[in-house]
Amino acid sequence: MIKNTFNCEDEQLFPSSFDYFVDDFLDADLLTISYRDHHGDERDMSLFYDPSNYRSASKVNLWANYSKHPPLLHYGENLLSIKAMKKGLTVRRQNFSVFVEKGSNKTCNNISLFTLDTNECSNKNMACSLYFSSEISCN
Repeated sequence: MIKNTFNCEDEQLFPSSFDYFVDDFLDADLLTISYRDHHGDERDMSLFYDPSNYRSASKVNLWANYSKHPPLLHYGENLLSIKAMKKGLTVRRQNFSVFVEKGSNKTCNNISLFTLDTNECSNKNMACSLYFSSEISCN
């Protein structure tokens, strides 16, 4: 048995730091999201799209810095360009802006997490990721 204590601090995006890309009218199999923040930093990411469920096949990291994938959004204005493709052909292009502002501070409860994966107990990032996924609505 391994026991560890971590202090976890993070800034969370409301309502969620991870979410699906959703579009009820899109018939595509692949999305490419190009991103540019107010500092001029640019990045691209590709996601498989599941038209039968009207959403990306996996969630996008919008905000979490503790994830293995860098977050899509930052404070201030974020410019996003989405290219949807089906069988290698572009079916839609769309540009939009997302503005993120800082909200009020919140404090979460102390909790005990139990896991069979010893890496989650010894790795602060993994433990904090579990913590925040379980305490997403703390005040």
